[in-house]
Amino acid sequence: MDIITASISAFMLREQPFSRFGFPRWQSAAAITTLGVLTGLDPSLSTPPPEMPDAPVMPLWMALGFAVPLIWVCFLIGLFFMRYWLRRDGRWDGRGDLFNLLAAAWFLPSLLSSVMTVFGIPMVFAMPLWIFSFWVLGHALNAAIPRVSLGYGIGGLLISSLLMLLVIIVASVALGLLLVVLGVVPLPEAAPAGVTM
Repeated sequence: MDIITASISAFMLREQPFSRFGFPRWQSAAAITTLGVLTGLDPSLSTPPPEMPDAPVMPLWMALGFAVPLIWVCFLIGLFFMRYWLRRDGRWDGRGDLFNLLAAAWFLPSLLSSVMTVFGIPMVFAMPLWIFSFWVLGHALNAAIPRVSLGYGIGGLLISSLLMLLVIIVASVALGLLLVVLGVVPLPEAAPAGVTM
C-alpha cells in the first residue's frame, strides 16, 4: 500500500482502516512538498495580471521558496490541531499514523485543484474540489476512527483551516513587508497634492 493508492481510495470515499496508511513517511513528505511546489507555480504569484502588466511580482524562485515552507507549516498546524481535536473525550486513542492519513486524504483533491490553478483555470472551477476535500478528509477520519463522526471530523478540519488561513495571511503580509524593505517591490507612489484616490 502506498500513498497514491490510499489517496485514490480516499478520494473515492472507500472505507480504509488506519493500517492502510502504514506506508513510509517519506511518501507523505514528497506529496506535501509537491503540493508546495505547485502552489509556488501559481501564475498569480510570479506573473503580473493582464490589466496591470507593470505590477511588481516575485521571481519564480522566490515564489517557490515562499510556498513550499508555507504549505509545510500549514500542514503541521492542521496535524497538531487535529491530533488534539480527535483525542477529545476519548474519541481516539492516538494509535495509527495520522500524519500519513491526512497527507493521503488531502493529496489528490489538492493536487487536482493546484494543477487547475497552474494551468490558469479560474478558481470557480477548482473551488468544488477544495470543498469536496473536506468531505474526503472527514470520511477518511470517520472510517479509520469510528468514534469520530463525519460531522465532527469536518468540524475540526474547518477550524484547522481557519488557523491555516490566519498563518497564510500573516506570512503574506510579512513577505510583502520584507520585499518592500529589500527593495524588490517598490512602495506605492504618493498621489500628487490635490488628487484624491
